[in-house]
Parts: sequence; structure tokens; C-alpha cells
Amino acid sequence: MIQASQFKRMPHRFSLKAISLASVALCMAAWPVQAAETASKRPNIVLILVDDMGFSDISCFGGSIPTPNIDAIAAEGMRFTNFYAQPVCAPTRAALISGLYPQKAGVGVNIAKLDDPFWTKIPSPAYQSFRSQDTVTIAEVLRAGGYRTYMTGKWHLGDEPERWPVHRGFDRSFALVWGATDSNEKPVWAPYCLDDKRFTDFPDDFYVTDAFTERAIEFIREGEPDKPFFLFLSYNAPHLPHGAPTSSVQRVKGHLELDPVKERQRRFARQKELGLFGPDVELGRPLEVSGSWEKESPETLRERFETYAAMIDRVDEQVGNLVAELKRLGRYDDTLLVFLSDNGCVYPGFGVPWAEASNTPFRLMKGSSHEGGIRVPFIVRWPGQTPADTINHKQVGHVMDLLPTFAEAAGIEIPATYEGRTLQPIDGVSILNSFRNPDHGGSRTLFWEMACAGAAVRDGNWKLVRVQPDVYGEFPVGPQSGDWELYDLSVDPTENHDLAAKYPERVKEMAERHAAWEKQCNVLPWQTISSELAKFRAEEKAKESSRN
Repeated sequence: MIQASQFKRMPHRFSLKAISLASVALCMAAWPVQAAETASKRPNIVLILVDDMGFSDISCFGGSIPTPNIDAIAAEGMRFTNFYAQPVCAPTRAALISGLYPQKAGVGVNIAKLDDPFWTKIPSPAYQSFRSQDTVTIAEVLRAGGYRTYMTGKWHLGDEPERWPVHRGFDRSFALVWGATDSNEKPVWAPYCLDDKRFTDFPDDFYVTDAFTERAIEFIREGEPDKPFFLFLSYNAPHLPHGAPTSSVQRVKGHLELDPVKERQRRFARQKELGLFGPDVELGRPLEVSGSWEKESPETLRERFETYAAMIDRVDEQVGNLVAELKRLGRYDDTLLVFLSDNGCVYPGFGVPWAEASNTPFRLMKGSSHEGGIRVPFIVRWPGQTPADTINHKQVGHVMDLLPTFAEAAGIEIPATYEGRTLQPIDGVSILNSFRNPDHGGSRTLFWEMACAGAAVRDGNWKLVRVQPDVYGEFPVGPQSGDWELYDLSVDPTENHDLAAKYPERVKEMAERHAAWEKQCNVLPWQTISSELAKFRAEEKAKESSRN
């Protein structure tokens, strides 16, 4: 087992510019030569995804918790402030791995919900679990182009063995099949797989974040040193249930305010200092809601959030271990590395105010199509290609862009057919040029919809968004009127000032475009799903009564 002591943790409060200025000065003269040499090589690609982590939880995005290893990646690379995921876990993974809107990949709601017999009665391919007949994955594209492909971590794209990573393009995999697990408690109740077999041989000192990293390193060591590899390292941290090693909990002690409102304000000030947001941006207004967390003491709630933060600390430690091994193998500077979260933080465990602190500066959280649910931290490091310590504010990116971006970086054409199957044209676009230039970016239109998470459309800087009644009762936070709200994100990225009443024609036009997109993706209106679900539940209850 690789020990945390094998790499040195850096001090927390530092300037990203201070770290990178020396290296930038040394390499400026050689930049054209290095860029030409690197461009002729096919990079290794490492994609690190974390689970339910808020926008401000790592210190290079304004957080109070030390994340020195992730910060070092940012110091040598580029941060993006306009990058998007889906509102919840499985749809983000479906979009990321397929390059499609998740509804087109069959994951219109979370995979756990698709296990409900109700969805088998819904005549729409948008809700039939991750599709294989007309989709291709990042791993399948890269493997066909000569890459070794590895996956460790949370899969959450199908429980059946035929849907496991090894059957979707990964040469080696060690995966948490479900969407959640206890991080360090035994017996381990969630299913894991090692390649094509169930895995049950858990050591006494098992901690899931460590195990995912150790397997990733093992796979890379086993690979051919002259062949590029793709690693999808999909941590389940800091997803519920929260649990962390004592050493990580101790490291985060003393870094958080007792009052989450003050913590949020401190993070927001730090974000402005870092240049992530301009001086005129307002902090998103808090939700005015009550909940069971109000019965707990401030000390108890902070302690629970510290455990959540300690899970992020452990991720940072393990990212450091991975980087150290890549350096030891002489492969780090041949690697395109991306780090991001799959959606915003969610409130169970420590309450809405702490979740809002995590998602600073945005409103709402996981399960919402407002910015707090879908805008995520995104970092890329690519030596010789990505200028160090830069911030891209212009590129609007989405997780479905990663497949075409990685394919372009590898010089691989995305196929129209795969193993005799005709594929859907992907929805994502390559954003590779923005990896090279922090001023590169362009206008585009993106859509979101989920029965438990509302809907949205971003068209350029305009965003139309609604919070509709939660069909499943999974994320009952905030008003759920179903009314459209309109925001100009160029001046109001935190969605404080609803302009729907001022621009009704724009609302009408964008809502019509969203409806057309829903039809294209076989999305059913939330009212239809709600009505059909109520009928189904009543029928099931009647059957149960008749049996008794």
C-alpha cells in the first residue's frame, strides 16, 4: 500500500502565480519548441472526477480546506469558471463517457431510479438505463486508437455485469458498481467489480479513496511504457455517507468558520482575490428554508461538514500519490490531466447553509439546474500546451465535451459506427483550443432537464431555468413552482435578478427551444411523469392490499 508519507504536503496559503512564475520564466524561450514536440506525441490522459463536491471546496477555487496537490495542478495549468455538469451523479457520468446528453444515452434520471419498475412502463428510450446499441464511450474510442484504458472508482452506469466498465472499453477496471458506499466501514455492502468479476476481498484497513488510487497506480505500472494510456479515476468522495480517516479529519480542523454564512462570505472574498469572479459579482442569495439541521448545534453541524471536508483532503492526498507515481515513471509531463466535480454539493448531513457555503458563490445545490447544482470546478494541466496558472472565463464547457476533446488531443477520429453498430452523432464539441488559450471561447446553447431537478437552457449569456415539483421527493429544497426564471449570466452569474417579467418574449422563445430539445431527446414532461407515477403507485398499493 502506498503511504501518504511518500509525498510532501505543501503549505495551504500560497499564490498560484508564485508557484508557477519561476517555471514559466524558465520555459518561455523554449515554448515554441516544446509545444511542437509535445504536439507530435499522443498524451496519456488522466480524468479525475469527484462526487458531490461544491464549486468552492478546493482552495484554488476559494475554499478554506488545504488541497495543496490539486492546487499545484492548477498552478501548472488552467482553471475554468464556466464549466457544467448535470444536476446529479449518473446523468453526468452518462454524458461524460458518451459525449451525448444523458437522455440520449438512456439516463434521463439517476440509475438508482431506473431500477424502479415504474420506468419499465415508460415508453421512452430516455429512461432505459445506459444504452449500448448506439453509443460509444471515451474508452472505446481511445482503445480503438491504440490507448490502454483503465477505470477505477464509482461507475454508476448499470448494475448488470454486461454493463460494467470492462464491457464498455476499459482494459482494466476496479469499480464501485452502485452510486454510493460507506467509505471505510466493513462489511462493505455495495457491490464492487474487478474487471469482469465481483470483488469481495477487502482488507481490514480498506478506505475506498485509497483503494481506487492504488488500483489506478497498479494498472499504470502493468501497462506498456511506450503506449499511451487513458485513466478514468472516478472517486466517490465526498458523496454520502460521509466518513474519513482520523488523520484527514485532524488536518481540516481549525480551517472552517463556526457559522456557515461567514464561511460562505470568506470563500467569496477569496474567489475574488483569486480572480475567479469580478468585483461587481454578487454572492448568490441564500435559500429561506427550514429543516432538521436547525435542531442541531452549530458545533455539531460544523463537525459533520469537517468530515465531508476531510474526504476531500483524502482525495487531495491520493491525487498527490498518483502524481508522484507518474513522475517516478517519467510519464507526468506526457500527460493531459483533467480534474472536475460531477455536480454541486447536497445538504443532507449538515444542512442547507453549509451546502450553500460549499457551492459559493452560486444559488441552490445538487438536484437543481441552477448554477449551484450544475456549474463545477474544472482544471486542466497539459505541459507544453496549457499555459500555467491561467483562468479561462470565456469557454462554456460541458462534460459531454470531454470525449471529442480527448479524441482530438489523441489524434483519433470519432467513428460513425462501432462493432457493426450505427452510433448517434455526439452532442459534445471539442474545446481543445481553450485548453491552449485562456481567452478562447465562444457562444453556444446547452440544455438540462430532469424530473427531480428542474430544467434549464443556457443560450450565450442568457439562462432560462425552473425548479419544478420534485417527482421523487429526492431533493425537496426551495420553491418548486415550475415557473421559468431568466438571468443574464454576463452580469449576474449567481442568478440573483430574475428578468423573466422584463423580457417575456425572450422567455417564450427560449422555452420553445427547450421544448423542441426535449422532444428530440424523447424527454417526457415532468407533469406527465408525475401523473403517471401517481397512478402507478396507486395501482401498486391496490395490488398490495388485495394480496393482504
